Amino acid sequence: MTAAVIDLARYRGDQPGESGLPPQEVWLIADPEKTKIDTPLDDRGLVAIPELIQVVKDTIDPGYTWPMHLSVHHLYWQGWWYQSGFAGPYANAFRELPINKALVPRVFENWLHKVTIPPPVPDPEVMRYRVESWAVAKNLFKSVRQAVVWEKRARRRDAFIRANPSVLPEEFEGEDLIGRAVLEDTIRDNFRNIERNLELLYEIPPEFRLIEPDATQEDLTKGLGKIVVPKALQLVGAVAA
Repeated sequence: MTAAVIDLARYRGDQPGESGLPPQEVWLIADPEKTKIDTPLDDRGLVAIPELIQVVKDTIDPGYTWPMHLSVHHLYWQGWWYQSGFAGPYANAFRELPINKALVPRVFENWLHKVTIPPPVPDPEVMRYRVESWAVAKNLFKSVRQAVVWEKRARRRDAFIRANPSVLPEEFEGEDLIGRAVLEDTIRDNFRNIERNLELLYEIPPEFRLIEPDATQEDLTKGLGKIVVPKALQLVGAVAA
């Protein structure tokens, strides 16, 4: 089947007069209302993201190019299920986690809603662990990043003092006593924060951790940065592939 030709620059999927869906000639299912697909889940009851993308793409001609007007899709998209209070105290926070949102083409999101059954609400304990794991990962990233920042500041200050010893009082005899004490105290506080967050990370069941506690400082910084800095999962490339 040849993919339909449309004006991708114009077509957004959220404009009046547009269906918001791929052209019907690229559909590989006759009636999405009658052939709804279960949202794939992993063994924790969480959305299996690669599988979800694939099952949705499998319903469209592979030659189709998804328009690149983007949207943030909640993976757990029946919002009122999580806001009603019946799903437990962590439900809404769970749904709003950045790792439970995905940046995708808007037309893909519209089509996903058309062809899939909303994922069921995970068990309350699963949602709690997910929220706690995210909080620990975020705080750990902040602590690690601050430790790196202050270590670099300490090295820059040492280099500056060596190059400009006259900035210190004579009685210090070239030793940056006050500056070094302040920097060492700050760095020590940051490492104490790292240790506290690593202890909390060990309390999270392994299957819910976003990073392993025995990771190196470099891996913690890079790995956690990729997880906690974006406001949503970047899935545009996976959809377009």
